Amino acid sequence: MIETSYNGLRGVVNDGDIALIGGRTNWVGKIIQRMTGSEWYHVGICFWYHGALLYIEAYPPHRRIINLSAYRHSTIGLIHTNLSEDKFNRLMDYTTKGLGSVSYGYKDLITIWLRERVGIDLGDPKGQVCSEFVSKAMAEVGVLPRPMSVSPKQLERHLAEAGYRVTVRSGE
Repeated sequence: MIETSYNGLRGVVNDGDIALIGGRTNWVGKIIQRMTGSEWYHVGICFWYHGALLYIEAYPPHRRIINLSAYRHSTIGLIHTNLSEDKFNRLMDYTTKGLGSVSYGYKDLITIWLRERVGIDLGDPKGQVCSEFVSKAMAEVGVLPRPMSVSPKQLERHLAEAGYRVTVRSGE
């Protein structure tokens, strides 16, 4: 794994790469880290637009696009997806459909925790948390075999099983 600064990370990010976020966070992120036993509390998809490194994410209250630099003081784990141009275009079609309208799944946080830590499966609530969003998007383009309602930690594990691992890390 390559350890680098945020600027070093910018030099290796490709369209469609997945960025896991850990380290410095607010109380919600700390709860997610504790509930899931993971260093990661958030995940989204990177892409370039006119020289800006952007990040599409499911974040309360809905799906949005921000500059990845908003997380430059956090730990960022980068997973290269090596998408073709066609797959990246399909990914962007899928991910941008729900911008500003797909509700964040607060109930999903508890449902995922119960499933992963206690073994109780309540099904899939109607909202969408960050890791569900990325899972569904990656299943849409064939990176993952099927969409899953999982935590960032479990998403990282499923991606590793499919051959996609954190290869670059920046921050703290």
